[in-house]
Amino acid sequence: MTTAPLSRRILFSWRHFSGVLRDVLLPNGKPVTTFTLEHPGAVVIIPITDSGSIIFLSQYRPALNETIFELPAGTLEQGEDPAACAARELIEETGFAAKNLIPLGKLLPAPGFCNEVQWCFAATGLYPASAAGDDDEVIEVREMSINEAKRLIESGGLIDAKSIALLMKGLIGGLVRGE
Repeated sequence: MTTAPLSRRILFSWRHFSGVLRDVLLPNGKPVTTFTLEHPGAVVIIPITDSGSIIFLSQYRPALNETIFELPAGTLEQGEDPAACAARELIEETGFAAKNLIPLGKLLPAPGFCNEVQWCFAATGLYPASAAGDDDEVIEVREMSINEAKRLIESGGLIDAKSIALLMKGLIGGLVRGE
């Protein structure tokens, strides 16, 4: 059941994001005030090489003050189609374009306080391409097998939730194979 908010107050806006207080009526009829981080949506891509390895990023994340492994991802521009965003982000972040972008559904990374939807894609038929990336990104591209990725998850070296979830979608869908 979905209901429209009774009231909505924007606390702050930055780039494409807004922090919003909303008075809502819960499905049980109880009125409550909630905080929502409004997000335009994003894409997450699992780039799979012809040999079956996966292209990962080692990316510095200022919010964590550390570099983490993750799959390529990016925020949708206003009105942008998720597949177009995935194609753009793949080139900007990895230096590869894809002959095929396969939709793999969506993820909800933080539904307790954020309305972000992450559209998932597998990218195959990779070939070199280039486009300028974002000024605030420090990225190194790293190719690894699914078995290497599994070991990184087990050891705590890969802890990015969207990447782990998309790897699982790739395994279940048979797009990536390992031991």
